Amino acid sequence: MKKAISMLLLVVMVLALGASAAGCKGNSTGDGDGAGFTGGQIPGGTADVSADVLKALQNSGKVSVQYYVNTAGEAVKEDVQAWRDDFTEYFKQVYGGEIDYREIIWGRWEDTYVTQYASGDNADICSLFEKNFPKYANRGMVYSVEEMQEMGVIGFDHPVIQSDFDVVENHYKYKGKQYAVATEMCEADMIFVNEDLFAQYSVKSPSAYYEEGIWNWENFEKCASELTRDTNGDSVNDVFGYEGWDGNFVIAAAGGELIHLNDDGTLEVTLDSNATLQGMDNYANIYGRLKVVGKGLWKQGKCGMIAWMPRNEYNNIIGKDTEKYTFKWSMVPYPLDERTNTNNIRSCKSYATAIASTTDNPQGCLNYVIASKLYSEEHHSPSYLDYELAFTEEQRQMIKDCSRQAVIPIYQGVGNLWGSQWDFWGMMGRGVTASEVVTTYKPMFEAQVALENSNATY
Repeated sequence: MKKAISMLLLVVMVLALGASAAGCKGNSTGDGDGAGFTGGQIPGGTADVSADVLKALQNSGKVSVQYYVNTAGEAVKEDVQAWRDDFTEYFKQVYGGEIDYREIIWGRWEDTYVTQYASGDNADICSLFEKNFPKYANRGMVYSVEEMQEMGVIGFDHPVIQSDFDVVENHYKYKGKQYAVATEMCEADMIFVNEDLFAQYSVKSPSAYYEEGIWNWENFEKCASELTRDTNGDSVNDVFGYEGWDGNFVIAAAGGELIHLNDDGTLEVTLDSNATLQGMDNYANIYGRLKVVGKGLWKQGKCGMIAWMPRNEYNNIIGKDTEKYTFKWSMVPYPLDERTNTNNIRSCKSYATAIASTTDNPQGCLNYVIASKLYSEEHHSPSYLDYELAFTEEQRQMIKDCSRQAVIPIYQGVGNLWGSQWDFWGMMGRGVTASEVVTTYKPMFEAQVALENSNATY
């Protein structure tokens, strides 16, 4: 399961709009040893930018850009390479910069950046996501926006940076400081529906409940239970109501979280909060009691609903590099449990750009982020165009609306919980009570939180 999840996350990282996580080396003043400060033209999209920022933007220096691959030396797809080549030339001509692309193997993301950081060979811009935050901020591995402003870095008031500050503040703020510069992607998990399957067995579809304004956790369980069945008389269910791989969807749908990040930067185990207990009970119910969850049956047309991030699904919808959907489909938000989720909280996948504390060219790094976002707005990446082809304008708006309410499962970036969480979910999935799970696993969570709280520097 871990391998499958890692592969899916790789797809998301590779297809994020703009360039992948980047790194920079150079001199931030332009008076150094010729680190690429050729002086660019006046960049576009700068009508509301000061003269000082314009000058800084035209002197970016050399930047090294990190991108993810499955295996060493893996070829970049032709359309992606063409987009990258065009952007590289744009960055040179307009921003006076030079890009050195570096590959990083996705399967080794857990240790690669930390190991490189320890040896002083890390890329200077990295991606923050739920499995490494607050770890990187906690150890001083990335600059906060406030620190860079004190260093004289300018451009944080640029419109393309300001446009998603609310998102990065919501997900990547630590001890009162903001550690992400901009989002690469923020997307709520949604429910994809096989409309043909619900129609075949005369079961009311989730989309019908959604249109009536009564799409909630109760009706989600009802849909899943009524569709799950044995169709060949062997006493084994072969059609299921739901398929999902991430328990965080269910916990967040109840308004819960396994670990909470306090404003002072300390972490707190919240397994036994009312909302989290409800979410854990919901998970035990659908997996262990109702047994409405299938595995690997969605593409076969034998599963009514699947919980997924849209960016993981659009290739299947349009049939690019994979088999296209053969059934009528729809999409609805992930259902919320209104009994405990009073703030419309839901789970999401979020990736953001941060600048490493080892860089000697933070200005050039910020310039790169601004350039990549501006360029992406005018010259859409192949993944962006495929995404627009897969989803209607109404569906894309639904995703945006849900994503603004979403949170990341921050516990995965605490200690080694990412690697040691699987038995926790396994016990819950056997249908035992939430209180039993808490009794068994709360000490493990508390130990990891204590480790992370005490490990303030790398």
